[in-house]
Amino acid sequence: MQVDLDFGETLTHGTTAGDEHAGVLSFHVGDLFDNNLAVQLVSFDQIDLFRNFLADQSAARHVFDRSLGVEGVGYLPMNPSFELLGGLGLGKSKLNNGFVSDPDRSNTDGLLTAGVQWKAKAHCNLGLDLNCMTKTQVSTLALRTQWAF
Repeated sequence: MQVDLDFGETLTHGTTAGDEHAGVLSFHVGDLFDNNLAVQLVSFDQIDLFRNFLADQSAARHVFDRSLGVEGVGYLPMNPSFELLGGLGLGKSKLNNGFVSDPDRSNTDGLLTAGVQWKAKAHCNLGLDLNCMTKTQVSTLALRTQWAF
């Protein structure tokens, strides 16, 4: 079993009206089958304190709020201390509208992940991930902490 906690920021908002560079908190929990393959439940939550501050109240303004899904992750060791990782998954993203004029929306998103991590201790890894939600077109860059049990 492994648990990941990531903190980073959004890089792009393709189909939403959200602000770039909002904070993102990500949580992953799953089963590590061997040293090279894991399946995880994945959650991304955007932290944007000024989401609708000074926004045009007359138009719908859907912004990325959160995504929940499942992802398969593969690990490729480069040497005893570093490894590359890549993931492929599927999830449901919620696009929040802070105004009453239009309801919230959701997208079924493909999830792509690429990154590198350092094996700091026997059961603790630190890394850097790039994640992309394909239909919503939201990308995140995050620092990863991972604990394997």
